[in-house]
Amino acid sequence: MSCSTFRNRAFLAFAVVAIGLCGSAPSDDLQTRIESAKELKVEDLCTPIRGSRGGRGILVPNRDGKTYDYLIRYYDTYWGPHTTFIIDLATGKVRQHVVPESLYSGTTLGLDGILYGHRFEHTGTILWTYDPVKNETKDVPGTVPVGGETKPIVVGTDGKIYGGGSRSATACAYRYDPDTGKTTDFGKMGPSHAPNQCWGYSLGSDDRYVYIASGKIPWYLVAHDKQTGKDEVLLTANNPRDYIGVSQLRYGCRAVLKPEGKPSTYYWLHQGKARELEEPREKPPWPEPEKVEPWIVQPAKPEVWLGKAIPKSDGKAEVWYRAADVNSENSEWKIVKLNVPTYPVPILRLVALDDGRLCGSGQSYMGNFIYDPKTGRHEHLGRLPLSHYCTTLLDGIVYMSGYPSSALHVFDPKNPWTVEVSSKPGVAPVAPDHKDSNPRRGAYLAHHGAGCHKMWSAARGADGKAYFGGRWYRNGIGGGLGWWDPRQTDPEKAAGGISDPFRNYQVTNITAVGRYVAVSTKAVRDEASDTAAPKEAKLLMFDTKAGKIVRDLVPVPGANATGHIAGVGGDELLGLTYDPADRQREPEPEEIVEYIKGKERAYGLLDRNSILYKVNVATGRVLWTKKIPYPVGFRTNENFANQDGFDFRLGPDGKVWTFTGARFEPVNPEKKWHYSYINCVLVRIDSKDGTIDAVGKLDRGGEMAFVGADLYLTGGCKYLTEKNMYLRRIRGIVPEK
Repeated sequence: MSCSTFRNRAFLAFAVVAIGLCGSAPSDDLQTRIESAKELKVEDLCTPIRGSRGGRGILVPNRDGKTYDYLIRYYDTYWGPHTTFIIDLATGKVRQHVVPESLYSGTTLGLDGILYGHRFEHTGTILWTYDPVKNETKDVPGTVPVGGETKPIVVGTDGKIYGGGSRSATACAYRYDPDTGKTTDFGKMGPSHAPNQCWGYSLGSDDRYVYIASGKIPWYLVAHDKQTGKDEVLLTANNPRDYIGVSQLRYGCRAVLKPEGKPSTYYWLHQGKARELEEPREKPPWPEPEKVEPWIVQPAKPEVWLGKAIPKSDGKAEVWYRAADVNSENSEWKIVKLNVPTYPVPILRLVALDDGRLCGSGQSYMGNFIYDPKTGRHEHLGRLPLSHYCTTLLDGIVYMSGYPSSALHVFDPKNPWTVEVSSKPGVAPVAPDHKDSNPRRGAYLAHHGAGCHKMWSAARGADGKAYFGGRWYRNGIGGGLGWWDPRQTDPEKAAGGISDPFRNYQVTNITAVGRYVAVSTKAVRDEASDTAAPKEAKLLMFDTKAGKIVRDLVPVPGANATGHIAGVGGDELLGLTYDPADRQREPEPEEIVEYIKGKERAYGLLDRNSILYKVNVATGRVLWTKKIPYPVGFRTNENFANQDGFDFRLGPDGKVWTFTGARFEPVNPEKKWHYSYINCVLVRIDSKDGTIDAVGKLDRGGEMAFVGADLYLTGGCKYLTEKNMYLRRIRGIVPEK
């Protein structure tokens, strides 16, 4: 890239300006050093994880009343491509069905023996079917009128297919008649959740009414009269941590209300009303035969073993099955061998172990790998039921968290990986919460006070605990702080957390600073209480001795995010966030990108500058701030876990290493929202005065890990799909102190 292009992209026409809140750092010749930075030599070491997601299936009974088909689906990302293997368990024959791009939801078995399911494309939701007689999958023509993240599907008491979801912050539903091929749109159902989002979590239908659980802020149980089109709210729950669910039964429907921390209450749904059950075995209010007939006659289900159904990099997988009656003539195990398409997995997490090895992880439950710089060998250890976003080390042990429900997993890299390993049928796999599992799931931190669905950031506290900071989803958009004490043997005592201080402050990053854990936030609206977002974000200081937040401060007035932070010794930290003045200016004509018209500030694509600041967390003083004429390398609307190919980390030389000198650029013409932080400059920041040394130019950043004088990087932004599967290295980059 030429200097002129680089200058235009980074808006270097803006001078370096030092601004102060409590003082200012001196100006320097940053522009010259960034422009003259040399190209760095980066090695692509390996693609440590290659595989395929999925590997779980569904049994579909054949109409002969004796046998089943088995559908098992594999995919690259949730959006595909998807490859479904259709195994006829009567003959062992296999067919394949491929969908290039889609997002699959649930399924239900119709009274006609056809399997019905939802999948979502960018044009809308599609109803697809599988016919076990023809061993054929196809789509119902057109789309069905439901959207949203959750799209339940059931068979109503009339034998027709009912699907639900949401539209414009309101629940909705439809009916599909398999006999006529006609779809009936019931439209929006119940009150709007706006300005909050809406999920149609579950539904059911009797002869006259459709019932749908609409959540989460607040929860509504809505009855929709199919004859009159009128709606009635039967139950309401204002706490998003409560739950309302609808169950479809053969001749009617039932509901449950699960208040947080209290016993559940069950209801019959009949004639458009909810009637509380007086005792668990109470008979339903609708007429039923003494013997309830099943939806469809199904033979005894065969036993299916999937211990070898997860392919490694070679794509080889096996499905084992045998008759339900182990004493029958078909009791021997039969094996179907599959050649599954495999894909390189984006490498997004990385940490240097105490013994000089590296431990990293791939995207979306694809597990961990080990790389040994001494031998150059790498190993994909296995999968883990964790979508991994943050890591910290305590005494050589790896502590990992992320999604769902801020699951915490503890991994001892000195010992073999054992979780979910099963050698043959009849040998139970080691569950991730078993005491002998490695890694072992210690707790769901969401259920121990933090409330977070996903943890973004981790740190080791001065009290020897592992701390994690993250955000809520669906229950709201606030934040939480959780911790784990490895000295406690009782998980109920080892795990803890708080969320009340963060209802208006979504947690984005944390770092250890002396006896404190500093918490960086983004100002957000509290959806549960309908409290407006504060005008600016704060740093909040958690005192590990006192066990509570003891102070807060605003390092950059007017900024709704305090950004990335790193402890730099003693009670001081450095932080980096955007310049709030950029979010207030009107864009220049040449800056308007067609896709982001009206969304420029949300995506941060018009930012020109960033603000570097230094804080003493013990006194609450902002020591200085410094304006840098390049935008920050992360987007505050989407990601603080370095998935954008960004990092802000204290290096072994005592300086903070990060990336600057670039902007977010479109990287995939087919996906206009795929923006990545590319063509950046690796820099080191002296925390004393904010002096920035340009180390060298890179085509992309990544999460960092240091081993000796070498710097290792993850693959880069998650949207760089042709590059982000590599573990990378820059040799000898760390200078001697």
